[in-house]
Amino acid sequence: MFHGATLVVAGAFLLGVGAAGEALRHFGADWGRAAQASLLAGGVLVLVVAAASRSVRSKVRRLVVDHFFTARYDYRQEWLRCATALSAPDNEAPAPVRAIRAIADPVDSPAGVLLLRDPGEPGLRWTGSWNLPAEPVALPEDHALFAALRDGGWVAVLATDLPADLRAAFGPLWLAVPLLHHREGLLGAVLLARPRAAFTLDQEVFDLLRTLGREVAMFLAERRAAERLVDERRLADYAKRFAFVAHDVKTVSSQLSLLLANADENLQDPEFQRDMLLTVRASATRINTLIARLRQPEEAPVAPPATAVAPLARLRAIAGARAHPIHIEDDGQAPDLAAMAPERFDAAVTHLLDNAAEASGPGEPVQVRVRHEAGRIVVDITDRGQGMTPEFIRDELFRPLSTSKPRGSGIGAWQARDLLRGAGGDLAVLSRPGAGTTMRLTLPAAAARPLEAAAQERCA
Repeated sequence: MFHGATLVVAGAFLLGVGAAGEALRHFGADWGRAAQASLLAGGVLVLVVAAASRSVRSKVRRLVVDHFFTARYDYRQEWLRCATALSAPDNEAPAPVRAIRAIADPVDSPAGVLLLRDPGEPGLRWTGSWNLPAEPVALPEDHALFAALRDGGWVAVLATDLPADLRAAFGPLWLAVPLLHHREGLLGAVLLARPRAAFTLDQEVFDLLRTLGREVAMFLAERRAAERLVDERRLADYAKRFAFVAHDVKTVSSQLSLLLANADENLQDPEFQRDMLLTVRASATRINTLIARLRQPEEAPVAPPATAVAPLARLRAIAGARAHPIHIEDDGQAPDLAAMAPERFDAAVTHLLDNAAEASGPGEPVQVRVRHEAGRIVVDITDRGQGMTPEFIRDELFRPLSTSKPRGSGIGAWQARDLLRGAGGDLAVLSRPGAGTTMRLTLPAAAARPLEAAAQERCA
């Protein structure tokens, strides 16, 4: 019928043009040229108006669709349009605007408002507007709109029964489309303005709007869940940094407690006074660094900056500041540089050396061996303690906040492995009950630096 009507209209138009041309021949050449110019100008004007005016296009589309098609919608096209609108990036349009347009476009509405329910709240609040004022409207659970939506199962026509508060905030509105979610119930509603051209509402339109409302509700619910997940990850990241800082503060507290224990007997010793000042200054610097680390987010998961540390030199410096004996050996090669920030290497090694010293008996030295294997640096920290069972290593050793020590925090081994893995290395555990434990640190070797830089690090 559509194609037949198109042929009839086109034929009638051509016959009319022919009749007009024949009539113009009787008025003379001058009148004919003027009439031709007028017809051409009028045709161009009509085309320009039709191309520029969305209202004209809407009326033409409604005329064609309502009279020549059994189904009002091409559902494949509507589905693709909805998916395109919802999946567009945020820099093109905010998510609330995309949600409104996904429902407004099929009914040719030029504007709309999105109302959503906050988690745990009974009412709806304004979330976004498209070509309408941004008014922070909040609707209580006994608002008339809830009754009109019938718990999300009905598309409400607001043209004749629009609540006064919504009219005052957004002007005249046309439809209220519920956003019904399978798990959260009535998630919200999209309020639409009147279309550009007269639009007949029928059951097919209502069914399509309810279907699109469910799709938009799922989109908004998944987006809200993703935002909650990001917030939870941020909180977890902060808790992780806080746990690391708390463990490091415990280490600083132990050093200060040891200093105070020896102060009564050695306070008059000038050498002890110098050591005390150095220790207090280093502890204050360490605490300030930890506080700064707690305030700032962790580094983004990208390639870290080019930093390097001389493991042998740093191990000797750390071992020299401890009362428990620590024996360090190397394989006789030139001391390579490991691709890891010095402060992170110090933190990881300090935790492991403290654990090894606690596991060893009084006077029993901790053995440290540094060697080089296939472009990687391996550091073995060995104690002669009681050792650990395979089940304990698998289930408890690296579990955060899990510890078998009376004054332990359960952070040291977990943090050491996390720091090493962040630098591209790893931490392995070799232990048997009654045979002691070896904590094996593996780090990638860094490119060689100038000798003076390495010498400065050894002096540090």
